[in-house]
Amino acid sequence: MTGPAGTTEQQHPDISRADAGAVLIDQWDVGTRERQRAGAAALARLWRSAPLPGGCLSRNLYVSDDGTAVLAYEQWRSHEAYRRFAETGRPPLTGEVAPGVERREPAAYRLYRTGLTARGRTPGSIVIIRFDTRDERAARALVDGLIEEFAGADLPGGGLASHFHIAVDGSRMLNYAEFTDAASHEAVIEASTRGGNRLGSLIARMDGVTPLGFRRYTLHTGVPGAPV
Repeated sequence: MTGPAGTTEQQHPDISRADAGAVLIDQWDVGTRERQRAGAAALARLWRSAPLPGGCLSRNLYVSDDGTAVLAYEQWRSHEAYRRFAETGRPPLTGEVAPGVERREPAAYRLYRTGLTARGRTPGSIVIIRFDTRDERAARALVDGLIEEFAGADLPGGGLASHFHIAVDGSRMLNYAEFTDAASHEAVIEASTRGGNRLGSLIARMDGVTPLGFRRYTLHTGVPGAPV
């Protein structure tokens, strides 16, 4: 089934599934919507050309709403399972899949915590929010501070969940935030600005943390593996 802007409607991943011990994330800045469509289609064909490798629980591909990027999000049982596949089970990480989309080593993350969860609703928009962090301790403090600051707060209209990931080397924190649609995320931004930017004030007080901004995505292709 084809959705907006040439996307393919697929089942979203269960980000907080208990058996996902590793997350591999890659993003390609492709520059134009035409290159985005070509790159996403090429990656989708590559993924569907063979069964999911052993230890891989899901592969999901997203296209940014601004037409400039493609993002891959993979769940694995463990980093060891991914390493075995990377070393023996796949083609070399060389060569372009499509213009601007080149095989390379993805960034390795672990899901640390999930907050602000509204279950039973399907996300229509995914917002990826990134921070550089001095180390894992700073990344954990950032996530813990965010969850504590907004604990008990009402979910914004259309906000479904925030899934906080920390890079294995501690150098980055990534929030995979789910919304019902893009307009819901825009409303959250506007409300935050009117409310004195409580989030920005919290981040400014954090040591060893640098915000890198956000990008909004729509699911293009999902390749699910075994259920939880």
